[in-house]
Amino acid sequence: MQVITPHIAMPDSEMPQTVPLTAFANRVQLCPSQSLRYDQAIGAFAAVSPRRPFTGLCASEPPAQFVSTRMIDSHCHLTDPRLFNQLEDVLARAKAAGVSRLITIGTDIADSRAAIAACRGRDGKVRENLRCVIGVHPNYTQQAMLEELPVLRDLSADPAVVALGEMGLDYFHKFADRKHQAAMFEAQLAIAAEVGRAVVIHSREAIADTLAIMRNVPQVRAVFHCFTGTIQEADAILTADEKYLISFTGPITYKKNDALRAVVKRVPIERLMVETDAPYLSPEPMRAQKVNEPALVMYTAATVAEVKGMDLGEVDRVTTTNAQRFFGWV
Repeated sequence: MQVITPHIAMPDSEMPQTVPLTAFANRVQLCPSQSLRYDQAIGAFAAVSPRRPFTGLCASEPPAQFVSTRMIDSHCHLTDPRLFNQLEDVLARAKAAGVSRLITIGTDIADSRAAIAACRGRDGKVRENLRCVIGVHPNYTQQAMLEELPVLRDLSADPAVVALGEMGLDYFHKFADRKHQAAMFEAQLAIAAEVGRAVVIHSREAIADTLAIMRNVPQVRAVFHCFTGTIQEADAILTADEKYLISFTGPITYKKNDALRAVVKRVPIERLMVETDAPYLSPEPMRAQKVNEPALVMYTAATVAEVKGMDLGEVDRVTTTNAQRFFGWV
């Protein structure tokens, strides 16, 4: 296997030919001057706690403690040019790291069509390892009209589509009028209920209003993605409906985010998923890598394992099963 680095801000042909070992400082102790293949480097970190050093890694093979073959990145944006322009390489690095499946998320109608297209290989067939979610992100609703949304009904019939979203409310940013956000959210929920699809929720500083709207469609399953809220907000989601899940991203790995790790500890593992939200929110210890990618989802999973005192392989098994059931991608 070619020696590569996980950094993706430049074409592979221009990338350094070894993984920078400084990325694992204070995490993994390596033999002097040792370089690792990308899958070895990822495995080295995944085999240990994110905040306790692992000693004695001087072998030429990846550590046997954790070699995932099932993990799902349940939320990424592969149509973003930073990832799409090297899609085949991104998919290859994910596979080498043990990430067996990926779900790319649409943010508006055009992007949703692009997500469906990305799920197909050169032969036109749906890729075995890639599916998509289609919808209009709340921050993009100001450029969209209610009259456009019925197309989601037709697009949802595509075999590459596993859910609708990401949809919801965002009161943190000021990109879209709140009333229009709510109207677009309600309309998309109605379509999801009609076609029997689960939904991916984006809710930022708007949990109460989001849940209030969702009470009108009790039959719809939902995952609250990239959760960065409080324990009280997580409790509100979990008690609102047993069909609601919570998904965590790179911020749970950040050193100063003890409060968010407390939320991770609170959420039952059976109602939890992991994701990258790539190309955003690179996890520690890869935070300096400004463009996140699906191969790095195991850093988030490793933190979940540490916080919950679980074996990482078990976290992989349960969160993957959760994602498969939720999206109906078994």
